Amino acid sequence: MRQKRSPEDYLWTVWLLSARTVTPQHYTLTDQLIFAFEEATLRLESAAEALLLKENYSPECEKDLAALGTSIEKFKDSIGSTIFMEGTKSKELMADLYSSTPAAASAKVELGNLTVGQKFKNEPGTTAVAELSGNLIFIDPQKIGKNLQQNMGLFFHEKLHNLTGLTDDVIQDKLGLTVDSNNSKNISDKLVKDCINK
Repeated sequence: MRQKRSPEDYLWTVWLLSARTVTPQHYTLTDQLIFAFEEATLRLESAAEALLLKENYSPECEKDLAALGTSIEKFKDSIGSTIFMEGTKSKELMADLYSSTPAAASAKVELGNLTVGQKFKNEPGTTAVAELSGNLIFIDPQKIGKNLQQNMGLFFHEKLHNLTGLTDDVIQDKLGLTVDSNNSKNISDKLVKDCINK
């Protein structure tokens, strides 16, 4: 059973590059993958911390979250339970990300043995995939940039999947956005506009 952490201690302990005893030219491919994941995780944790510490959210943001059946308070309370996972190599079944939802049975039929790693490979534009009604967020570390605002929008977006159990197309519809299951960036963009920039 995954242990929920409080907002005060949710930042993860990571290995710092400066603590390594080998020089960069001696890093193995495994080392490089670990470093990339750790760096991406730190960037998303910084985004999560910024959202947690933000005191005032706009009425537009509150309206967005209400449309999804949740609230700022519930969102903040959920941040501490987040578990980031390296998605590109993951053998977790995509269908298992639906296991806590009413769509669990149909997801098994539709997705079969497709893994999270295969989804990232098959859909190169994918940056993150979240467990519905759960705590896991799978990421492609190479696609997590340095822009704090964009990372806040991405984290907010993926955390809403964890919190509400809703898929991209349902969220898009409830927020009055163009419904496109192959491109959900408009969700992150709206959250940046309504919840971060205001």
